[in-house]
Amino acid sequence: MVVVYAVTIFVGAFLLFLVQPLIAKFILPWFGGSAAVWTTCMLFFQLLLLGGYAYAHGMLRLRAGVQVAVHVGLLAVALGMLPIVPSEWWKPVASGADPTWRILALLLVSVGLPYLLVAATGPLLQAWLARGVLDSGTSDRVASGGRNASTRRREADKNVCPTEDKDFCLTENENACPIKDKDFYPTADGDVGAVASPYRLYALSNLASLGALLCYPVVIEPVVNRRGQAVGWSWGFVVFAVMSAACAVMFRRRRREGGTAAVEHEGGGASAVSIFARVLWVLLPACGTLLLLATTNKICQEVAVIPFLWIAPLAVYLLTFVIAFDSPRWYRRGVMLTLLPPAVGGVAFLLFRENGLPLAVQLGGYCGALFVCCLICHGEVARLKPPAARLTGYYLALSAGGAVGGVFVAVVAPLVFVTYFEFPLSLLLTVALALTIVFTDRNSKLYNGRPNWAWLGLIVMYMLLGYLLLSGHAGEPGRVVAASRSFYGTINVVSHEVDGPRSHTYMLRHGGITHGVQFASPGRRDEPTTYYGRTSGVGLALERFMAGGTPRRIGAVGLGAGTLAVYGRPGDVMRFYEINPHVVAYAREYFTFLKDSAAAIETVPGDARLSLEREGADQRFDVLILDAFNGDAIPVHLLTREAFDLYRRHVRAGGLIAVHITNHHLDLRPVVRGAAEHLGLHWRVVSDEHTKPGSGQYSSDWVLVCADEAFLRSLPVSGDQSGNEGSAFGARLWTDDSASLFPILK
Repeated sequence: MVVVYAVTIFVGAFLLFLVQPLIAKFILPWFGGSAAVWTTCMLFFQLLLLGGYAYAHGMLRLRAGVQVAVHVGLLAVALGMLPIVPSEWWKPVASGADPTWRILALLLVSVGLPYLLVAATGPLLQAWLARGVLDSGTSDRVASGGRNASTRRREADKNVCPTEDKDFCLTENENACPIKDKDFYPTADGDVGAVASPYRLYALSNLASLGALLCYPVVIEPVVNRRGQAVGWSWGFVVFAVMSAACAVMFRRRRREGGTAAVEHEGGGASAVSIFARVLWVLLPACGTLLLLATTNKICQEVAVIPFLWIAPLAVYLLTFVIAFDSPRWYRRGVMLTLLPPAVGGVAFLLFRENGLPLAVQLGGYCGALFVCCLICHGEVARLKPPAARLTGYYLALSAGGAVGGVFVAVVAPLVFVTYFEFPLSLLLTVALALTIVFTDRNSKLYNGRPNWAWLGLIVMYMLLGYLLLSGHAGEPGRVVAASRSFYGTINVVSHEVDGPRSHTYMLRHGGITHGVQFASPGRRDEPTTYYGRTSGVGLALERFMAGGTPRRIGAVGLGAGTLAVYGRPGDVMRFYEINPHVVAYAREYFTFLKDSAAAIETVPGDARLSLEREGADQRFDVLILDAFNGDAIPVHLLTREAFDLYRRHVRAGGLIAVHITNHHLDLRPVVRGAAEHLGLHWRVVSDEHTKPGSGQYSSDWVLVCADEAFLRSLPVSGDQSGNEGSAFGARLWTDDSASLFPILK
């Protein structure tokens, strides 16, 4: 019976975390591919996890027969909601609006009830196991005289070791109790058998979730398309529902055999839990979730908003739960407090130097700090776990803390911060909680009832780390002229070199990435800068393609500071698609590229792909420029086969598509080549390294795609030539259903 319960919990936990990247991948293209889409999804899953734990907690106050009837009935209703494929009716229609509430409603309708029941499985079945199966087994064992005389003697004496499970023994002396903290005792009589399995099943459930996350990017995502993933998950839920119903029936039968018809509600026979411990039950997991989401936001800003990079920090987060709850011997407070300063200091270093560091170093640094901080949070909350009678209340508090962390990152932080300040804040909060717990724990070797010089030195060291962390978060020097934050990220305008008349510039930054630079001097403000210089791929395309003076119609996916408008000629029309309304406002208020352009300028708010889908009449662009990438972060849905089919419809026969692929971590050449070959067009990589100090120009990589092979071959190309036609590397066609970053990681 215990094996059946364990397998059911394992399957449920596997499905619980498999659905998260699956459903998020469905809706990412509908909401601009922003990292905030994943943050909102995580908020939803945290809230539903809280709902599932509350459901389990409330169910235990009902009679056993009612519990079984309600649970089996809801499982049957959830089966009627399958498969979990979101309707395209939920695609946004309002441009520029914050889609948070729409995403939450979409997820509730699409996966709400199935996810709620899967989330409730862990605490509900663990409680059934403790109160229906193991309770009876323990009573039978004690009534029959126990396993042997030495065991009976240990059970009769509360001052000796309560268990023969060596996972709970921290000393070699079996006759002395190795665990002085009564929070590790499951029941008042010291019999660990009634709860060791339930709490270790919590570690098992997190191990299953970790397995699901690791399988998704490596096994599932590259092989199975989105529709197949949703159908496969739905069949998995059918199997899970049958197993859950079987567990419910077994629980009901065992309760009848035990001669009782109701389950004792929480608190019966259990020792009281202090208010301080209950507060930590919420604060510690809240800090863990805050760390997870803030770290994920940071990583997704710099690379791409795809499941692979969501999964890395989430896997680390779950691993800390497995370590903390499998056995108390795995978490060593002294070791983790020793690792905390270098972990926080390493993040401070990354914030100062991240743009020049390899992807592996950045991921390793951020995920390493996440591991140390989350293990402290989860290890400390595991030390406070209560007796079995309070199991569901404990899990409910943990999930409430997770929901608090999710709400703070997804809802509160965008309203009160103009930067991603929650990232350094989460690290500083971990330090504060760790110091508070150690200082107030009378069982700690560091506790002596009053401050001392060691404590003072420790606090000063952490204050120094906090200063370095916040300094690194502040970014490069310069006077911030304006800053704002929205669902689509943080942007600011920074003034540089104010004292130099010819070198004074205004810079538009998205997070840590430059999206445009303009010289303040009237004589230089029409110079194309950053990735759009006259020797760049897009510069060559706009100056040489259709060079005869015929008016052109130019489309641009992504506005930035509006630098491309300098290439507009009289009679041209330049149509910019921009998803972030703050970018449009800043480009018009703090930069003059759009105002000074000789072309007629049009701006279209909202996601470019959705806007192009809604525009019934073909735009007939002569040139379409794709430059909507947030630095190294790429909206994958703009580079798929379906996206390029849409672009082809809006580009006239003989027109040109220019794709900006400058990226520290990803080689996008195979992807664009695959799309070009799918369209039957020629392509060429233009790498520009003609930069000089004071020019404001950056090195860049562009891919030009068109039918005119002669024009492409006429372009002077510098830098790496391996990306052009005839090269050895293969094409890789992405689709909305299948797109993996593994093959294109540098």
